[in-house]
Amino acid sequence: MYESISLARITDILDVFEEWRTLGCKRLTNGTELIGRVPDGDSVAWLHVLFPKLSAERIDAIERQLQRPLPRDLRRLYRTTGAMSLFGGAFHIVGMRPSFLHEGEAALQPVDLVAFNHELECASWKSEQAIAFALNSWDHSIHVMGAGSNEQEIWRMERGTGMLLERHADIWDFLSDKLHKLDQILIR
Repeated sequence: MYESISLARITDILDVFEEWRTLGCKRLTNGTELIGRVPDGDSVAWLHVLFPKLSAERIDAIERQLQRPLPRDLRRLYRTTGAMSLFGGAFHIVGMRPSFLHEGEAALQPVDLVAFNHELECASWKSEQAIAFALNSWDHSIHVMGAGSNEQEIWRMERGTGMLLERHADIWDFLSDKLHKLDQILIR
């Protein structure tokens, strides 16, 4: 049953991205996809950025740097998309920053998962096995896997205090819900 629920959620997620692509899309040579073209004076801005999927070797490198394994569904997500920046940076699924170049297409890179988690290590509320993998830029809340007894459950938490704000059963439920809510608030 779990697999059929996940498959339905994944299809739902893909449908949202497909609808956004009708606003325009462009794929960069490094595999990054820009979605939702927005005129910005003399140039063009993009609402959404989907970063290329991560190889198994890159995911293994993240795990070595974090010194712990990623939850199964987070590994699956990274094999589909390496990271996301949605609605002009209002919401991020963090990933692996491939380099620190700041020129041309290479300047467009995700928030780094390892650096993000190391930054949070000083928070007294964050358990050692929890992985923070997403952030809301508008309220600075973060999304964490592995904070509870079920490693697949997603907790949205206040960044400073660790106060639980919201729960989702798994990453697919979380992502589908987040995409639809943001779409309703910011596009519709």
